[in-house]
Amino acid sequence: MPHIILVEDDVNISHLLVRQLQRAGYTVKHASTMAAARELFHDGVWDLAILDRGLPDGDGVELCGELRASSPHGYIVIVTGNDSDEAKLEGFAQGADDYVTKPFQVDELLARIRAGVRIVGLQKALMETNRRLEELSMTDGLTRVGNRRAFDDKLDGAFEHARRYERPLSL
Repeated sequence: MPHIILVEDDVNISHLLVRQLQRAGYTVKHASTMAAARELFHDGVWDLAILDRGLPDGDGVELCGELRASSPHGYIVIVTGNDSDEAKLEGFAQGADDYVTKPFQVDELLARIRAGVRIVGLQKALMETNRRLEELSMTDGLTRVGNRRAFDDKLDGAFEHARRYERPLSL
């Protein structure tokens, strides 16, 4: 089940979105300030973030930049009343994946969230496939023992370690 963190200071909008997202089957956590949001993001797992741009203690675009720097795989939607081109470009420059202006249609926002969740799911599947391929490329298929490529990788690291600390190396 996808985990969504909603950062919205407007009580009416946050209640509406939390209720609609939970009905759609998502696990939702809510914060109304940047400080509370930072705790949620630091403490929990998230797949998608919905960030209000105008928060009482800062700009949601700043939070977007922090999230993108620490977690490049989550999907970030900025929701704001500011529909200027400069504001949109600033949001995208900080790493937002989508930008929705208020007032918005709840059904359209939910459709965008479904698309974001689908993208996050595909990213996770791709990362798992890459991990498995890396594992397969480093082990012998029959014995599951490290192969020549794994040996070469370990040799490079061991050689650098031995050279740095002036220790002998044998394999």
